[in-house]
Amino acid sequence: MLAENRNQYRKIHYKYRKQSFCVLLLLLISCDGIAQVPITQTDIQSMWHGGQVLKTYTVSGAANIDIGKTGGPNIYDFSSLSYGSPEELNVLNVSQIPDLAARFPDSAIVLGDSLKSVVDSPIMLFVPDTLFQIGRTRRNSANTVRYGHEIIYIPMYGRFPLQFGSSFSYTEAICETTYANGFLQSVMGTSARVSDAVFDGFGTLRIPGHEFQCLRFRTESRSTRVNGKRFWYLTRDGCLFTIDADTDQPDTGQISVSQYQYMLPSSVVGVKEQSQLPAVPYLHQNYPNPFNPITTISYQLPTQSHVTLKVFDVLGRELATLVNDIEQPGYKSVNLDAGRLASGVYYYRLDAASLSDPSKHSSHTKKMLLIK
Repeated sequence: MLAENRNQYRKIHYKYRKQSFCVLLLLLISCDGIAQVPITQTDIQSMWHGGQVLKTYTVSGAANIDIGKTGGPNIYDFSSLSYGSPEELNVLNVSQIPDLAARFPDSAIVLGDSLKSVVDSPIMLFVPDTLFQIGRTRRNSANTVRYGHEIIYIPMYGRFPLQFGSSFSYTEAICETTYANGFLQSVMGTSARVSDAVFDGFGTLRIPGHEFQCLRFRTESRSTRVNGKRFWYLTRDGCLFTIDADTDQPDTGQISVSQYQYMLPSSVVGVKEQSQLPAVPYLHQNYPNPFNPITTISYQLPTQSHVTLKVFDVLGRELATLVNDIEQPGYKSVNLDAGRLASGVYYYRLDAASLSDPSKHSSHTKKMLLIK
């Protein structure tokens, strides 16, 4: 049965709703440097790989949170929420844990404090173009462990690359085996749970001390026992923010939630928490790109600087000034509304002159694509 489970991903049928334009494809081929794909499998694997350490903040209990809007670009600001002390979780390879290696593929991964302490975690498996949840492990007591095997592997985010507007559905059915002191105690099958998932928003995610470009991903599950929604905010940098709520809660604005959590890879924590200020000025690629008609441009400043951010056409003619001011150091973002511009390639340029050292002047230019 387990061997059959390991091959179930070949039987998954995805249902995507995507717009496809021949003109867009031709423009993308001819315009190098245009970011067509928001989040790739490589981006997600930067967080979920054996040896990674995740700093995790979890807050359970009723709370009211503004989860933001659908569409975008939006600002998803969770920086002012209350957070407790973080917990460190290790991403472990199943092959390192004998009890799991006997039941799941060696290349799967799981979360735990240590190799001997995997208390309650999904078991995940990367295959080309998909991350599946293939099971779950729960430790009920010091001597009792429950293993759940997905009868059909669950696609956690759908098929890579992940992008705004894509959606899919899946049905979860799991077989659970319980062991006490190493001996099988029971085998139990659970009722099926149907879930719908959609990437319904994008923009900027803000958490304490950090700011990332993100996609918002919403799942809604229904079964005879449990119903619920989860809002996921996925980033290219490996940060993951989730919010859990009942199905009767709306998909936008202020809602009542039962839990919220975020995870940061140690690589992100190590750089950003040592110094909240960027080391160098930098202009990021706009997001989304291509766009219609609104996109977000982000940049960073290491020192107080006089900043100009301007938009130009392909002939170098200035079309708009988005910023012309003295700004404090930090991570910045501004929206561009190109509703009055025609479809085509445009450029945006950041000029920053440090006030503390006038000799430190930087200029950065990037390309973007507007499609209407």
